[in-house]
Amino acid sequence: MKRNKSKIRKTSNSFATALFPFFVFALPLFMFSRLHCEESPSSLVNGVWENSSRFVEFSSGGKMRIVLKPYYAFVYEDAGWIPCTVSSGDGGTTGEEEIFTFEVLYPGDKVPSVFSAALLPFSQGNGEESLGFFTRFFVREKEGSYVEGEEAGAEFSGFWICKGSGENIKLYRESPDDSFFCFYFRGHRYYKIRYWLTEARYRDVQAVFSPEKESPGVILSVPKFIYADGFLYTCVTGTGTSLRNYESGSWETGGNEIKMRADSIVYSGEKMTVSLPFRFSADGNILAFGEPYLSRSDIRDLDAEIISHNAKRRPPRKPVFEYMELDFHWDEIEELRK
Repeated sequence: MKRNKSKIRKTSNSFATALFPFFVFALPLFMFSRLHCEESPSSLVNGVWENSSRFVEFSSGGKMRIVLKPYYAFVYEDAGWIPCTVSSGDGGTTGEEEIFTFEVLYPGDKVPSVFSAALLPFSQGNGEESLGFFTRFFVREKEGSYVEGEEAGAEFSGFWICKGSGENIKLYRESPDDSFFCFYFRGHRYYKIRYWLTEARYRDVQAVFSPEKESPGVILSVPKFIYADGFLYTCVTGTGTSLRNYESGSWETGGNEIKMRADSIVYSGEKMTVSLPFRFSADGNILAFGEPYLSRSDIRDLDAEIISHNAKRRPPRKPVFEYMELDFHWDEIEELRK
């Protein structure tokens, strides 16, 4: 029996020794394949995006660069690569419709600057669908209360929290927004609520308001405090919870546009009537107004495009005054000199 046990031990040891090289080489390959088969969050963002004033390129190596189009786009000016980490947000969407968070470390900064963006489809001028890069968008925080006979507005119903800065992606750190607006849609009525930057302590409390004219006895609530890109905002001063200053009005849609009519002007700089194109994410929980800040570019090699574009010879600028055939009437001048 002892001899058999020793033989079994020797056999198992030799078997383990034979398999050891397999685990050494095969296991890392397996882990590598698993990591690369799962699509990284930044893969949807990587590539070249553009608008009329700049290109923005994101690389798989965790970098971002901005190429400006100054002088009426006669020159493409490359500002160079800077570190940029891209991570997916919690928008609850799938596929190409997603919220992303960008952490950009600008030269000279020790702390990265953070901003959010949403990738949503939009129709271009030629009728083709493309992917838009929206730096200002809204996320549905909660469903609105049901209003009988107004089921048509269900897709907008609820409280929509503003996300993103809405500003340009620049070559330097941006200051946080002083304020932004959130929307509460209920039936075919809307309420536009302003949140402003505050140094108060965050509390998980609700601000309440009652639209007495439209719905007597109905009390609606929204978060009193909202965090946006690491900064705290509020819609009520002090320790109060009663929301008094908000814009109310009616809305309707036609095609891909929403038209909002305010009952009265509440905030300075706002208009009585606003018409904006809108688009939803696939699950309906992300909403964006207006046109995207950037659209996906057809350019694949931006370095080659810069070299090719800057090598072009530009035609001379058109003179301010057109050439004129002047007639000084010299004969009359000579007569006058006599």
